[in-house]
Amino acid sequence: MENSAEALRHEPQFHCVSPKVQQFPERLRIGVPAVCEFFGNLAYESAFQQAQSVAADMQTEMTGFDLKPFNEVAKLLYEGPWVAERYTIIEAVAGSNTAGCRSGGKSRG
Repeated sequence: MENSAEALRHEPQFHCVSPKVQQFPERLRIGVPAVCEFFGNLAYESAFQQAQSVAADMQTEMTGFDLKPFNEVAKLLYEGPWVAERYTIIEAVAGSNTAGCRSGGKSRG
């Protein structure tokens, strides 16, 4: 068995970070999607417009950005081939280990 000094040398080293008080800039800047899709949900659209109004009242600079690349990544993660891959793995694990699965909050088996 290694001595404690040797063992510590192989342990991950973490540094304690002291939080520093930071001041906001005089004028806060936030990113806002340049084009928004609410999919017919008027409540979401209204809430978004209200949030923009509040930000404008606070003299916040709103910078538009292209949300399309983020949507494309989301489609890959939630609609793409990785979904089938994850499902196949989960199905195999769940099928081989039914004793570890729970149904209705009660242990089966």
